[in-house]
Amino acid sequence: MAVVYTSDSTPMVSYINTHAALEQRRTLAEEDLENKRRGPRCMIVGAADVGKSRVSQTLINYAVRRGRKPLLVDLDCGQGAVTVPGTISAALFERPTEPELGMTNSTPLCYHYGCTTPERKETHYKYIVEALAKGLDERCLKDDKVRSAGYIINTPAWVTGNGTTLLKHMVTALKVDVILVLDHERLYSELSRWAAKENEKHAQAVEQLVEKEQADRLKDAPAPGTEDAGARDKDYFDKYYNIELVRLSKSGGVVTRPEPYRHDERSAQIRQYFYGHPVTKDDKIIGSTLFPHSLVVPFDSVKVFKIGAPPVPQWCLPAGEDPTKNETQATPVELTQELAHSLLSVSSAPMSEGIDIDAIVNYSVQGFVYVTSVNMEDSTITLLSPSPGGLPGEVLLKGEITWVE
Repeated sequence: MAVVYTSDSTPMVSYINTHAALEQRRTLAEEDLENKRRGPRCMIVGAADVGKSRVSQTLINYAVRRGRKPLLVDLDCGQGAVTVPGTISAALFERPTEPELGMTNSTPLCYHYGCTTPERKETHYKYIVEALAKGLDERCLKDDKVRSAGYIINTPAWVTGNGTTLLKHMVTALKVDVILVLDHERLYSELSRWAAKENEKHAQAVEQLVEKEQADRLKDAPAPGTEDAGARDKDYFDKYYNIELVRLSKSGGVVTRPEPYRHDERSAQIRQYFYGHPVTKDDKIIGSTLFPHSLVVPFDSVKVFKIGAPPVPQWCLPAGEDPTKNETQATPVELTQELAHSLLSVSSAPMSEGIDIDAIVNYSVQGFVYVTSVNMEDSTITLLSPSPGGLPGEVLLKGEITWVE
């Protein structure tokens, strides 16, 4: 959906200023590698159709052009800009993205969700956000340049009711210290009040730490996080940080996308995963940049699961049992014709006789396959795979995402 127009006012100046402020934080982190100071972790929030994805892409490109290696964290499971819809992902960028090609990266860290809205399985969504955050923390510990460059985080458009609570969970899990609120005054006000309380907690924790040091006869030692603190508290900047909110205007070029258009966008994103971008000549499409392969797989060589089961009423559960636990449990899926046209995630979970299926949710995704057909007579399933050869894993995860090629 493209609209060509000329405007006398643009929010790009505020976006550039935001980048400059983030760059200052990256410089401070780069100059203090010894103490594991981390770069900015910037989350972009707002309602639907305010340009969150485009702002994310803009800030990523600005950072890359300054020689940084930022991580794009895509928590918008409805769009799936890094991989496919129905997932949350994080990808490292070392070169600018092209607007017409979207957000692409060859080696993302990705987790299966299977739905296009977080409210469908809120407990499952929170669980994989925490798993993704843990994986990114481990990556930052291994690479100083990645840690100092920080995150740019794109979020879903659910900003009412439990959606706001979910945003706060994301901020806590990913240790976000900058929140950009696009065109939403009420959300800005609510998050500002919450952030003020969180910052007060962090300040109190610092005070308690100083008191403890004094009690340990370290009164003359430099405070943690200062220039001379050395190796005494390496994770200081992960424990104690302030959350800053910035309110930004949306671009006048942002348009409202109806649901049929969103559906078409998701289908195009899935097609792009398998076929790449179209190759044109004389304004005609003559091919594509990728060539997927068809695999015929016997039933007994793969195991298909879905994550989450319908919620169980509290009165049906044993005493002390968590009613939300079943939302992250894996349930076997029978191989039938109903699987046709499903998009399956290839899990990195190992397949063995003694595998704990409840642990499958903890594993990241290696890629995706599309179910072309299911042959019940031959007990085989035909899959469309982005690469030749066998599947990289035997555990396949089914969600609600379907696609008609």
